[in-house]
Amino acid sequence: MVAVAFVVDASSALAAEWGAVLNYVMQMLRRLSDAQAPGSKMRVAFVTYGTQGSPLVCRNFFMELGSFVNAFRDESSLGIGQTIYGGGDMGMAALEGFVAALELFDTLGLSASPVPPQHIIHVAASLPDDSERPQCNLCPSLDFVTWDSLPAEIKRRNIHLSSISLRPNLDKFSTLHSLSTTSPMPPWFSVKPQHTVLLSGYPTKGLKRPGEPLAAEKTPDPKRAKISPPNTNTSPNLAQSSPVPAIATTPPKITPPSAPPSVNSTATAVPPPSAPPSALPMHRFTQQQVNQLQIAYRAAETPVRALEAAISEARARGDTAAVESFTAQWTEKNVIYTKLKQSIAAMLNQQRMIYRAQQMAAAQQGQSMAGQTQQGVQAAPGSQQASDGPHQQIIPPQPVPTPQSTNDHHLNTPDTNDNAMPPQPSSNLSESPGHMRSLSGGMPRNPNLMPANMPTNPAGGAPSPLIQQQMQKMLEQKERARQTGAAMRNAPPVWQGPITWSGTNPAGEPRQISTFVVASSVNPDACHATTWPTSLTLTIAEKPAVTMQSLQVWMRRVEPAICTFAANPTAPNSVNNEMGYKALVALLVSKNLYFVSSWQLPNGKVSNNVLFFPVQGAGLVGAFFPLNGIPDLPQGDPAPSIIQNPAPLPPNQPPPPQTGSVSAPQALVLINNYLMTHGVNITPQFAAQLAKMNQTERNTLMQKLIHAGQEQRRQRLAAAQGQVPPQQMGMMPQMGQQPQQQPMKGGFNPAQFAGNAAAGGMGANPGMYTDMMGGGGPGRGPTGGSGGAVSYEMMQSFMARNQEMNGNVGG
Repeated sequence: MVAVAFVVDASSALAAEWGAVLNYVMQMLRRLSDAQAPGSKMRVAFVTYGTQGSPLVCRNFFMELGSFVNAFRDESSLGIGQTIYGGGDMGMAALEGFVAALELFDTLGLSASPVPPQHIIHVAASLPDDSERPQCNLCPSLDFVTWDSLPAEIKRRNIHLSSISLRPNLDKFSTLHSLSTTSPMPPWFSVKPQHTVLLSGYPTKGLKRPGEPLAAEKTPDPKRAKISPPNTNTSPNLAQSSPVPAIATTPPKITPPSAPPSVNSTATAVPPPSAPPSALPMHRFTQQQVNQLQIAYRAAETPVRALEAAISEARARGDTAAVESFTAQWTEKNVIYTKLKQSIAAMLNQQRMIYRAQQMAAAQQGQSMAGQTQQGVQAAPGSQQASDGPHQQIIPPQPVPTPQSTNDHHLNTPDTNDNAMPPQPSSNLSESPGHMRSLSGGMPRNPNLMPANMPTNPAGGAPSPLIQQQMQKMLEQKERARQTGAAMRNAPPVWQGPITWSGTNPAGEPRQISTFVVASSVNPDACHATTWPTSLTLTIAEKPAVTMQSLQVWMRRVEPAICTFAANPTAPNSVNNEMGYKALVALLVSKNLYFVSSWQLPNGKVSNNVLFFPVQGAGLVGAFFPLNGIPDLPQGDPAPSIIQNPAPLPPNQPPPPQTGSVSAPQALVLINNYLMTHGVNITPQFAAQLAKMNQTERNTLMQKLIHAGQEQRRQRLAAAQGQVPPQQMGMMPQMGQQPQQQPMKGGFNPAQFAGNAAAGGMGANPGMYTDMMGGGGPGRGPTGGSGGAVSYEMMQSFMARNQEMNGNVGG
């Protein structure tokens, strides 16, 4: 096996040159593949870095080369081209990209034995920024990597670095290559004069595959016409193309030259025979045109940002008239800015579509450069599994956004934050949380989502050096955001994405619960979140949940990496998303279950790699085994169900009220009186919700409420008599009830979960778990409470469980 990590900038200048880049890359990958033993696999990772506002646009862990076939055809799926003007004077976050690649290699090395040959292929068309240290890395040992120490880090891991620079004066990358390489080598393929290709670690031309017989090098039949090899210097020659029409907008007009300059080539190889005459022309941006785009973009953006700042200041001082005036001006300017941005994005997308059309047309005849490129990619094992046909994404015209809902989906700028402008008290992510993985959405970690209670030295002294380093990093992130004007996006420290469970409801009908969540951990390095999939599919564990004591014994033995999950507050329709999150937690609680989720490990094995369970005060918690999978499930005494099926009412009790023939106010009175006779006090709002339900559902729900109230009173009575109720379902007691709890081996500490309540989700309301369990939370001890009243939060939980889920899983 050979492992190759691509580190590529996200600039549009690089996207315009992607055809030439792909030609170079295929030559390099083919040489590496030829040197491998038959049956060996090539695994590829991809890191795309942006500007300081979005340092990591894309980060994909190592997969077989065939998995990247469509991605190579459509570079936009890898985040390439998202930054219109290559970071401008500020440059791009190249150091972040290199450090991210080092982390991927470190993770691969933990499961790969022996460590395979490792290569980094860096492709850049923009200058690096002035970052001195990385800010988005997950491994603390890489916190202090600088440009000066980066060559040593590359050498220490025996990584071969190759560099492709698409413009002159990228001296820092040339210096990095020379310091990281002991045996540089010249390219064996033709390179355009304006490009610089620096190689290292590739086998010589005469090297054969191990075990290949010498007869394999039989000379061609002299009677056959010798076919000239395809031109390896250029991708499809697209220089003779018609220019893209100018953008018809109010900002400075961008007028492409009447005839694009031809692309010079140093090679004299014979062009591919029988080139398809119907190949579509494609206009390639020149550096002058890119500069014009940059000037026009900034000219349109500057007044928009200035008005946003003015709106924020006016709102802060309470000047409503000024806010309205500035907002009207902002709306007018933003129309121009949005149209320009969409036009630029459409022009770039048009280039991609035309280029892909050329590839497809050439592939049908089997003789063009695109056909050669496609065959080179498919030469790797497993590539036949890739789906056919590129994914073409056409950006439709968008409605003019209001100041409260503007989201920039297509441009990343280094000095602005394009989400939710003009500034509002709450922030929104510009991307859907379902499309982000680890930090692959190009967002630095947000310290606001870090656990509130960071673990300290067990001896009770000052925080450990590791925690101090993490806190220092968070302070530096905030300072960088302030200096660059890019507000920190609301990103989780480890991972975010959708989690989904599919089952059936009590009627046997299919039911699916899905929610967008954010995951955080006090030990992100152990989580190896870069190996997780972009979404998690939940299934019911084979064994039922065990008591908390048994779960603790299991975690001490297997030492998992612990992550807490909370509902993502930035998800579309956050109310429904929160309900879905609570429904998943309630399903585990009510049915005494665990969730598991499976995906492919770095070693290629597919297994269950995480166990989900509920914890009081933290909501959903995951025990992760990202390198080797779950060794075994917790064993012990099954936890008793905290909410049994409601017992039938005694014969001497009045029947549930019949409200079909009474007015709404009378129905509320009947429902309230009926529940009060059974010791259940409800709010008028909840009574109104009950009145809207049909008779059968209402009666079932009221019986559950009555039964839960009885259980609650029994629990309190037992506590008052000095009896300790059994731990239920692995639900952690709150820290106030167990001050003696010490951190557990393996990174699991119940004390850490209480601090995660501020992250949102169920953890934001720990009292809800107390009521559901019948335990005594704050203000609900044996001497507190309201004499058996059921809390409104518990009623809402019952409503969610009764109406939204309660999947029929055999409980």
